[in-house]
Amino acid sequence: MSIIAIDYRGYGRSEGMPSEHGFYADALAAHKLTTELHPGKKVVLFGRSLGASVAAQLASKVRPAALILEAAISSVPDEMRERAAWTRFVPLRFIMQSSFYSTKYVANLPVPKLVIHGDSDRTVSIANAERIFEAASDPKQPEIIPGGDHDGLDLVEPERYHLVLGDFLQKYDAL
Repeated sequence: MSIIAIDYRGYGRSEGMPSEHGFYADALAAHKLTTELHPGKKVVLFGRSLGASVAAQLASKVRPAALILEAAISSVPDEMRERAAWTRFVPLRFIMQSSFYSTKYVANLPVPKLVIHGDSDRTVSIANAERIFEAASDPKQPEIIPGGDHDGLDLVEPERYHLVLGDFLQKYDAL
C-alpha cells in the first residue's frame, strides 16, 4: 500500500492562498499524480476534519474504491449555526465564502463510506458525523470512538481503530 499526503495551498510548505475551490483543485491534482504513479491500482480517499469535505468532493468526481471521513464537518453553514445561534436569522451566503458541503457530496455517492468520529470531539461536534451519515447513500458505515476528541482518534483505542479500518477496506475489496 502507498500513501500520498498533501499540504493544501497556503499550508505547510505549499504556496498560495487557501480557498475552498483551491483545495478541491489541489486534491484533484494529487489524485491525478497518484493514478499516474500507480496506474490501475485502487485508490482510497481519506480525509479528516476540513479535509474530509475535500475528500468527499473529490470522491464525487473520481469514484475511488472507498471513502473514509474522520472527524468531518458536515458543512461550514452547519458549523456556523451550531456555534453562533444568531446566524439562524441571517442568510449565510452574505457572510461566508466557503461551504464545504460534505453532506451534499456523499448523498448520491455509490462508493463505500466509513464515517469515523469521537464522541468527545470539542472541535467538530458528533452531530456533524450524524448529519453526514444520515445524508450518505449506501453503502456506509459509522464508527464512533468513545472518549475520542478531534485529534488522535487512532491513539484512543489503536487496535480497535486499525481493525475497523482494515475490516472496512477488506469488506469492500478496497485494498
